[in-house]
Amino acid sequence: MDLFIGTTLSEARKQRKVSLKKIAQETKISSRYLQALEAETYDLFPAEVYLKGFLRSYAQYLGLDGDEMVRAYNRQQGQSAESTTSTANPAPVTALKNNTRLLVWSITAIIAVILILILILRPQ
Repeated sequence: MDLFIGTTLSEARKQRKVSLKKIAQETKISSRYLQALEAETYDLFPAEVYLKGFLRSYAQYLGLDGDEMVRAYNRQQGQSAESTTSTANPAPVTALKNNTRLLVWSITAIIAVILILILILRPQ
């Protein structure tokens, strides 16, 4: 299955005697993307997260194991499950970095204000 994801999808669809147009209507996945999955032309997808989501949904619609199809895609692309999990959602990491910077700058500003107040209010 690993090297024939598109063929597996296409054969399952033909076995069920259902058109790409009907699948597109029922799954709300563009027939363009369904064709791309069957042809394994993955560069047509705007991002890998869409590709994997569509692959999972399309496989499940056809009665296949969607998660296994995504794992097969990952193996085909030379990715491990851990690497896809960590790269699937990079936004929280960026947010954490931004929050850490904000915290450091806030603490620095507070210390600066305290030092200025000490210098201004100390008895001379």
